[in-house]
Amino acid sequence: MADLKHTFISTLHRELLWMIFLQNVLTPDVYRFTDWTCSPLTTVRYCSQVCRDWRYILLQSSSIWSRVIDLEQLNQRGQDWKKEVLSRTGQAPLWVYGQPNISTMLFFVPFLEENWGRVQRMQIFGLSEMPTDTFTNSLNRLAKISWNFLQKPAPSLRVIDVYLSTAVHLPNSLFGSYAPLLKRFAIQANNYKLNTKDSWLKNLSHVIICGNLAFEDIGGALEQMPNLVTLEICCNNVDLDVAGPAINLPRMKKLCLRLGSNMLNGVALLERIEPASDCCIYIQGGRGEWKPAPEEEEYERYEDAISKHVLPCLKIHPPTVLSYIFTYDTLFIQEPSGALHDPKHFYSELHIPFYFEFFWFFSPHAGSHRLCLVLQCYRAAAW
Repeated sequence: MADLKHTFISTLHRELLWMIFLQNVLTPDVYRFTDWTCSPLTTVRYCSQVCRDWRYILLQSSSIWSRVIDLEQLNQRGQDWKKEVLSRTGQAPLWVYGQPNISTMLFFVPFLEENWGRVQRMQIFGLSEMPTDTFTNSLNRLAKISWNFLQKPAPSLRVIDVYLSTAVHLPNSLFGSYAPLLKRFAIQANNYKLNTKDSWLKNLSHVIICGNLAFEDIGGALEQMPNLVTLEICCNNVDLDVAGPAINLPRMKKLCLRLGSNMLNGVALLERIEPASDCCIYIQGGRGEWKPAPEEEEYERYEDAISKHVLPCLKIHPPTVLSYIFTYDTLFIQEPSGALHDPKHFYSELHIPFYFEFFWFFSPHAGSHRLCLVLQCYRAAAW
């Protein structure tokens, strides 16, 4: 192993080097490493092999190793390396993320059970299968993974993103009703329901409700989240017909609904939510025909619900350009942007039933409620 006594970088103080190494492993809350060569774990391992001085700094820094528990990259390594990485974390707060295979997850579960109180971030993007596994064998191995550690109190947890197959069953009660630092919550798993009485709901600022995850009373759950800044709901299989009183979410800056093929499904929720006046809205539906085609009153209610959120945002942040795109049954209204999830930009899909009838109503001899939102968006852009 080389020494770097005569290089410029060798003149840097050890504390400054440590800060540089730490910056290499600090990542946004919503970040996934799809290329193992860019993984912070790979970077730290390479840096530890550069010279004796760098190796000494890194081996003494459990707070760096504890932030690079990349399960996806550790799939490719043997048991001894996994144990070595975990031993280097000491007692520092843990960041655990990636897409592990089933064998890697079976290895890590006992460690998570023992150290759950140290976990700050857990982001698991599915479980990959081993190349030699049959479907039945995979199911049997999945059944051996216990997720009961999620029932324990989570005093350090700040971020949890868990997306698992429908073959995985999570416990209904999470975190022992104690996760005082939790800000970002996203879980997709089979038959999981969020307990609306959990005290940590009030701390959440970013929530994703996806897949089979459904609130017994989604309105009641949102009422317990007054600090929400972003909310995303993917409701292909979730009934959102949740009529009730208004839900005041004064800090919400982004509302994203992915409504599948039933665009009417989210109307009641849109009617109830009262976000910040400059809240960005992102509404996306599935392609294809309306089944069944809505009545005129149903459609007007649908458009009114969207207008309630789109127009106030445009009034405060008027775009200079709006893009209108027609497809088979969809009018896309968006502010052109390379980052559609940027809260400063909005994106909406306005699904139009009775396609030919819609164009008839665009003629100068016929008026329609269906034209109102388009004209008001155009007026906002023109100003």
